[in-house]
Amino acid sequence: AGRQARGLAKLKVPFAILSVLLSRADSVKRSLDYIGWLKNDPQSADITDKTQRFQHILDNASNSNVSTSIFSNLNKDVFYVFVPGFLWQIYPAYFDSTVNAFRRNGLQAKLCSQVGGASGIYENAAAIRREILDAHLASNKSIVLVTHSKGGIDSAGALGLYKDELLPIVKGIVFCQCPFAGAPLATDLTGDPVHYTLAHWMRKYVRGT
Repeated sequence: AGRQARGLAKLKVPFAILSVLLSRADSVKRSLDYIGWLKNDPQSADITDKTQRFQHILDNASNSNVSTSIFSNLNKDVFYVFVPGFLWQIYPAYFDSTVNAFRRNGLQAKLCSQVGGASGIYENAAAIRREILDAHLASNKSIVLVTHSKGGIDSAGALGLYKDELLPIVKGIVFCQCPFAGAPLATDLTGDPVHYTLAHWMRKYVRGT
């Protein structure tokens, strides 16, 4: 509750503008043109569709035997740092159950709490760098980043900006629902002049990049 209150107090989102944007967004669907962009990119690496495997894990997440089996296959010699996404502070218990599940199964894990839910990439990249270095120093282990939404964009930014420091430390990175081609809602919101103008002011409030 305290985290949510602090997030709301800090954010100051113009909800009236947001309501107008969302109510109009459905009329413009520019994002439909981008579906499958990565798979259709001739320069991208081969893609293996793991949808069925993901669905199996998701369907059995509440099954303690299956969950234990999944965790037993994870590397215990690394430190898992979870990087949250856009506006994460206003959502109670964001990533908490996942981090706790890792810990219960003998894995070192932490939430990258220095990341600002409404902060830009450069600011968050610096915060992620600090969290990675702190986790590595405390554990003497390599780091695996587990990211969600904008957290993946921020993490990629951190690895690009601080590659000399971080690449020898970071063993891997997991991207979950990260909008590398842009978020569909953001694309739709800028589909006409009215959307674009309102989105511009919205971006000023949340300091997006």
